[in-house]
Amino acid sequence: MTVEISDWIDVPDLNPDGHEFVIGDVHGFAGPFEAVLRAMGERAAAAGQGHLTLLGDLIDKGPDHVGALKLATRPEETLGFSGKTLVAGNHDLFLLLLLDWQKQREAEIAARKDGLHRWDERSCRDIWIDGNGGLALFEELAIVNCEDTALLRRRLIDQLGETGLAQIEGMVSHRDTGNLTLTHGGPGWGVKIPHQRWFSIPVLWTGFIDGSEQHYTWARWWWTREPLNGRIIIHGHTPERIIHGERHWRPDLHRIDGQRLGLDGADWEESDRKVVGAEIEDGRYRIYSS
Repeated sequence: MTVEISDWIDVPDLNPDGHEFVIGDVHGFAGPFEAVLRAMGERAAAAGQGHLTLLGDLIDKGPDHVGALKLATRPEETLGFSGKTLVAGNHDLFLLLLLDWQKQREAEIAARKDGLHRWDERSCRDIWIDGNGGLALFEELAIVNCEDTALLRRRLIDQLGETGLAQIEGMVSHRDTGNLTLTHGGPGWGVKIPHQRWFSIPVLWTGFIDGSEQHYTWARWWWTREPLNGRIIIHGHTPERIIHGERHWRPDLHRIDGQRLGLDGADWEESDRKVVGAEIEDGRYRIYSS
């Protein structure tokens, strides 16, 4: 599968701590994902270093969710990278919640503020399966009863192994490197709230903060609000074609726009989704797409 790699784009304010490789929403498109991983891994291996960050939404919408999870949980050294971080997306969040609802409740209690709304287990399951493509993963795992989360766990272990599933369950909210924050959605509407407050919320938190949808896996359009004081957010979640008012995806849409670089490669038809990533060095970056 062909991978397009853009020319280097100079951005003097881009200051990561090291050599970064970041991939946006995969959504079960394991073939394009593998192609981008291979191209990036070859570059990282040749450079002798390179940290891979996956920005979440590994599952739902595409044809091969288990394949995408297997690729995401491979040891980084076998892919050519010196390190790897799995960031949770909102679609991954549904899976994590159902795998261990008790853990979610404990995380919520730890972060609870008076008067916050939260989903219950049933509404979370229904939102995922009925409205966000979750049924496809159950079908791929040959699970008929979507409420049998014990079987879901066993089938995932069969496919990924204990270590692989532990990586999925260990997904984090974000990764900071230099003046960059790598996360799925963003810091929420009230950008004036300190940066670290957003990302200290537990991954399995399902509540709302300050009366609006603020969890970092769900936030959109935060860049239209307050400035981020020199930080640049590398995110997925919101298709660049939508942000730029386009009907179809184009490779030149993925450009640093003030405070952000978006890596969601969705087209109007999800069947033509692109998997998009960025290689980032001090003062420059380039885009990979397949």
